[in-house]
Parts: sequence; C-alpha cells; structure tokens
Amino acid sequence: MLHLLMFAGWQGSGDRREGALDFFHEALAPLVAAVSALLENAPAAGPPAAVAMAVWGQVHGLVSLELSGAGLSMDAWTDANEAALSSIARAYVGS
Repeated sequence: MLHLLMFAGWQGSGDRREGALDFFHEALAPLVAAVSALLENAPAAGPPAAVAMAVWGQVHGLVSLELSGAGLSMDAWTDANEAALSSIARAYVGS
C-alpha cells in the first residue's frame, strides 16, 4: 500500500504539481546514496543517479505486478526480486 501512496500519482496521471518532483527526488536519495557507494570501485557503470533509476525501475515494475494480483506465491515473488537485484548487481559491479 505504501508503494501506491508514494508513486500512484506518477503512473500516467501527468501529475506535476509544484513540489512533487522534489518529493520524488527526496524519496530516491537514500537509494542514490547506496548506489553511489557501491559504484565507487566501478566508475564505468555510469552515473549513480542513472543506475539508481534502473534499480528503482526494476523493483517498481515487480512490485506493480505483485500489487496488480499477478498470481505468484510469496516465495516466487521473493525469488523474482532476488534474481532481478542479482542481475542488476552483475551488470553494474560484476558481482
């Protein structure tokens, strides 16, 4: 539910009220900071903000599918999220 409260207005609504973009960037700041720290030894991976958006997009897509009622078990969703994050890590930092 928190996911919907945070991002539902951005899903095709065209909501660009003053302050909404600032809220979006503030919400992503911890992720950008974590990605920045991970990429210190992998500068070729790209700008941390762009990599953070790739991570957010992947997770956001999976959560959106889960919330829409796509019929997977909790274990299957856990496996899907772990596979996605592992793939992202290999792509950007080679681990």
